[in-house]
Amino acid sequence: MTKLNPKFNPKFKSVGKDRLFYDQYQYCMHTCMPEATALRKLSYTSIDYIVHLRNFWSTASESWHPGSAARPAITESDVQYLYKISDVLTTAGALAKHVVSGNTMRVYTNDINILHDVLAASNNFSFITFTEAAITQPRDSVCLVDPQHQYRSYFKQLSLTLSEKTNIVNFLINQQPNIRLSPGLTQWLTFKYNHSSAGAHFFDYNDTGVSVLLSLINPRLLRKTLKIMKA
Repeated sequence: MTKLNPKFNPKFKSVGKDRLFYDQYQYCMHTCMPEATALRKLSYTSIDYIVHLRNFWSTASESWHPGSAARPAITESDVQYLYKISDVLTTAGALAKHVVSGNTMRVYTNDINILHDVLAASNNFSFITFTEAAITQPRDSVCLVDPQHQYRSYFKQLSLTLSEKTNIVNFLINQQPNIRLSPGLTQWLTFKYNHSSAGAHFFDYNDTGVSVLLSLINPRLLRKTLKIMKA
């Protein structure tokens, strides 16, 4: 690792949680950068392959749709930055975890030197924020200002058949008004063309029998259950 610049003194925003990030990392850096998803696999071969495909399709799209806005080509300078970031994260190994999506990247670690080295590897970063996990509540719990229920259960992300979704929808509707559905789950119940449940869908309740019965209806559905605490 490079020597830590004494001027590198990131201001971490504290985030109340029931555990560390991924149950092991205290710090998180979130940043925007072009072609972040080319770093999904940390290898030069993978980076080169993704860059080649993206430049090919950009050129092809321009020829197929004359006059349309062309996607900027990924330059050799961009590729070298990706190589350097890959090197830093590869060297860090299990001391850091990176997650990429679109043109964003998150790096989780307990060592801010690694965050410094990642930033030092490229000039393409923008909108950089730092957060720090603060354990403020019991494990497997969620804090609400005015809780009305004792438990919150989350769905898994699943592809369901029409019959499976119908059974879930009917059960949840029949449990009203004793349970509270998240806004996303409420919308999903009435959207007949979407049979895929989402990990963000949840419902709150008091009687643990509700989750037991729902698990009998579809044993795959529930991802986790949290205890609701007063904030």
